[in-house]
Amino acid sequence: MDDFCRVFYISEILEVILSNLTDDKRSLAYLAYTSKAVSGTTLDYLWANMDSFSPFVPLLPKPVQEIWDVTFNIALLPLVKCPPPAAWRRFDMYAYRVRRIRPREDYLDRALYQRLVSIRIGIDLFPRLLSLRCYLFNPLIPGMRIFPSSLRSLSLYPEYALVLDGRAELALRQAAQDAPFLEQLYIIGIYRLHPETGIGPLDFKRLHTVHLIANILRPVDLQSFSRLLSASPIMNLCISLRSSSEVSIQLDGTGVLPSTFPRVENISICDGPRRAADIVSRICSPYLASVRIEHRDRFASVSEYGRLFTLLAQRHPPVYALEVRMGRVYVNTRNEYVREFLATLEPLVHAGLVKLRVEMSMYGAWKIEEDVKKRLRPEAWPSVSYFEFVLTEASVVGSLPLAHLGDMP
Repeated sequence: MDDFCRVFYISEILEVILSNLTDDKRSLAYLAYTSKAVSGTTLDYLWANMDSFSPFVPLLPKPVQEIWDVTFNIALLPLVKCPPPAAWRRFDMYAYRVRRIRPREDYLDRALYQRLVSIRIGIDLFPRLLSLRCYLFNPLIPGMRIFPSSLRSLSLYPEYALVLDGRAELALRQAAQDAPFLEQLYIIGIYRLHPETGIGPLDFKRLHTVHLIANILRPVDLQSFSRLLSASPIMNLCISLRSSSEVSIQLDGTGVLPSTFPRVENISICDGPRRAADIVSRICSPYLASVRIEHRDRFASVSEYGRLFTLLAQRHPPVYALEVRMGRVYVNTRNEYVREFLATLEPLVHAGLVKLRVEMSMYGAWKIEEDVKKRLRPEAWPSVSYFEFVLTEASVVGSLPLAHLGDMP
């Protein structure tokens, strides 16, 4: 045996080599053919992260391969009989090695997972799977097993135009049954309350991070979402609303959310300060330490920010860190706007804020007067341990900061 080949038999060295070839599928495939002694470990790396289901299609039993055909009638899916376990042997040999699935190709590629679980009912297709992007193109059957118990990160993508039947909530309920130790949850698309399910909390035992990225979100749907997850140990919560239409979430009047998320420590809201204030006011967690607001699409008044900052200042214990990202500020009274904005921060600072970071993109930012810029300097905020204010010109794409004062660790 050549000395060069001996290094592959030292497991620690082999692991280092393979970990550096994670994104080089061709090299991993070549290495898998070099020796039986290293092929098993190499195949684990080769199949660990999959961006497409197409490599699995030749491994499927012949009667099942037809569901990959573009001409396949989805209405016939319930009539497809599941072949015996022996017919799945080749598929299972490689599916066992898969840890992450993130299909990025066409409709068929994204739809295959849901089609397969509808055929092979009650069986974990990928028994060691840790992360999954699941596209919900078809209605779900309540109680049917969809996710492996090994799953730790789940991204649900309801099909945008047709999801009005609450399949995202139904999938969420099924995930709590199938994968109770889920740690990260992402819902991207349209979230709807399922008409035939209750609203009791789900038993996710380790769910610490939740991202809800919704095109349109009604008050009743966010209320349902909050209640479903109210018993989960969520520490990091991100809510991003893309739509500015009238049917978008309105959390005032009758759209009242219950106090919820009792363990949240960090919250990020991608929307205006008015809606951010409504959401924050419902967070009952005494551990809330960090708040991040990103509002780049529409103008917000200083009074709207003032209400948000007042709510944060009234919390006990006080918020530790605040980050605000503002975009496209267009006002004729630029200096007054900045002065008033800084004034709304003072109650929060006096309450004990430790870290403060603000990004402001303003039209005519170069006209800000020097006496206002002095208020943007760290020495003007002695009680804040870490202070940073970034001011850029909105009329110039990619412009360098006109003022970048302070520094965050």
